[in-house]
Amino acid sequence: MQHLMDSQKGYDLSLNLLLILNLLHISYAVHIFEMRCSHSRQCLLEQVSTMT
Repeated sequence: MQHLMDSQKGYDLSLNLLLILNLLHISYAVHIFEMRCSHSRQCLLEQVSTMT
């Protein structure tokens, strides 16, 4: 039973890591867009709408 709990914990941990990596990637992409489109808010909106 203990082994089952440990593997479940490892699974949760890897899911959390994936989630964190995805969030970092998204915030990084948004940061790039903001730098690229800092003067034009319309440009930023277009970038976001094409991404989703």
